[in-house]
Amino acid sequence: MSAKRGVTEDRGSALDIRKTTFYEELVRHPEFDMELPVDAAPLAWSYASPEAPGLVELRDRYGLGGLTEGRSELDAILGLLDWAHRIVEHDGGAQNPEPRNALNILSTCAATGARVNCRMKAIVLNEAYLAMGLRSRYITCLPAVDDGDCHVTVMVYSSTLRKWLLVDPTQNTFFTSDDGTILNIIEARGAYRSGRSPRFRSIDRPVSGPMVCGGMECATYDEFYAVYMCKNCFRFACTLSSEPGIDSRRDEPTVVLTPPGDEWATGDEPARWGVPVVVTHNATAFLA
Repeated sequence: MSAKRGVTEDRGSALDIRKTTFYEELVRHPEFDMELPVDAAPLAWSYASPEAPGLVELRDRYGLGGLTEGRSELDAILGLLDWAHRIVEHDGGAQNPEPRNALNILSTCAATGARVNCRMKAIVLNEAYLAMGLRSRYITCLPAVDDGDCHVTVMVYSSTLRKWLLVDPTQNTFFTSDDGTILNIIEARGAYRSGRSPRFRSIDRPVSGPMVCGGMECATYDEFYAVYMCKNCFRFACTLSSEPGIDSRRDEPTVVLTPPGDEWATGDEPARWGVPVVVTHNATAFLA
């Protein structure tokens, strides 16, 4: 089975990301470590059972089984991506309802007409994947320099393909290699670090006004996304445990993957997050 869904067009090719400070930050630091030390203790990643409280109700109330029944694993993954994208509308400035779990987010939006930011979108999709027995994490994609903005996506493991796949429920898209193979977050970052935007499924979103990112004026939303994700592919964070409502808890460790020599990791910033932070420079440990 292939992780391919057609070769996407080369989005963002009209823009040279090498002219942005985002690209400069990516190449200024060393690449992530890839080899695990022999004596390294593994990170204790854990995933909620599909029978966990909240996940059974999520699966039944929203008919998630009907969205995946009879489909290949990859088709089911992309079907749930499309569902999470469409079930609630996006607003980047929306407030996060408490508790931050899929059932509460969806019921709050249904009752009030509220929209959600990218983090809530990712939480909904992450719990949908968990409810269907898939290993999944929502990933906060962060810039090198804090500008008050980040982007949250989802990384889901395909047992059939034996690899992680990065999907974005906010934009209903995913990165691919030149031959259409869906990438994980480390592979996407590697493409940016090589000086080019990875391909991705075209974003069906109208342009309502001028869009500028990294000093570049973007003619389409695809161009904007290509530059925007270059900004937000410097370091990555996700909770060590993936389960309903984990984002509302302050006692669970968050793992941050950041390149060696990153000043953020040795300064005061991790303590300001208000949660236990585990820093790693090893991409293999992060993808375990």
